[in-house]
Amino acid sequence: MKQSILPYIAGIFILLVLLFPKITIAETTSFRSANIITTDGYVAYTNLNNCTQTDGATCDRALANLYGNLYFQGFGGYDDFGIPQNAKITRVKARVTGKSNVGLYLGIFRGSSPCWTTPSDLMTLWYLVSSTITSQTFNIPVADVWQPGTITSYCVHPSNIQSTFWRINHSSSQQWFSNIDNLEVSFDYEILSTPAPTLTPTSTPTPTITKIPLILIPGMMGSKFSVTGSGSIDSIREETLDSGTKNCVQSADSWSYNQGDLVWINENIISFPETR
Repeated sequence: MKQSILPYIAGIFILLVLLFPKITIAETTSFRSANIITTDGYVAYTNLNNCTQTDGATCDRALANLYGNLYFQGFGGYDDFGIPQNAKITRVKARVTGKSNVGLYLGIFRGSSPCWTTPSDLMTLWYLVSSTITSQTFNIPVADVWQPGTITSYCVHPSNIQSTFWRINHSSSQQWFSNIDNLEVSFDYEILSTPAPTLTPTSTPTPTITKIPLILIPGMMGSKFSVTGSGSIDSIREETLDSGTKNCVQSADSWSYNQGDLVWINENIISFPETR
């Protein structure tokens, strides 16, 4: 008869849970667009209201030389993306839709500091070098410390993420143009599983002993035991074991001791056989 393998699978699962108690749950947000679009440059972009959704309408930079910048900000905070506050963002996804006759550069900043490791041409929009509108997506890892090809986690921290902005730029002595439909951002994040609560053992109260017990340990080499405390020992009543009920029965005999009284003495020292 073939045995079921389900008990073995369950056993392996339990073993993995015990060996790896920290289980991470990976999630991905939906893409969101910016709600603040600005521009500057020798020849700046126009039609800025067309860059807030992917609909074929574009922000336009006319054919000219030198530099032109297009800025995207206001994508939202953790709550807008549906990210819990205790989550850790692990990757940033940026999707740009548009066209150009040159390789535009994409970067992310907080203030004047870049969040993306230099050089900026690591994110070049080569796919947008086209006569028709197309899209290019970057999937960028996030690192706590500086590493080539990553975005610093400081820029996507809950307290900083809303103040970061993205920039599409280019500068050349040759004439170039750009038509940008939209820039969208998404995040991958992880949540550490909640550890099981640690059970706090209930302490057992230490019983209070009202009177120190009297323990007699006769010595093989003879012993002596006397009262040294300042208080007297109350009456100690003799008890015998009833052979029928197996209970202790008190007799009429009792003893009391005061300071200095001799309680126990054994002068009979056991004689050991002489060794030869």
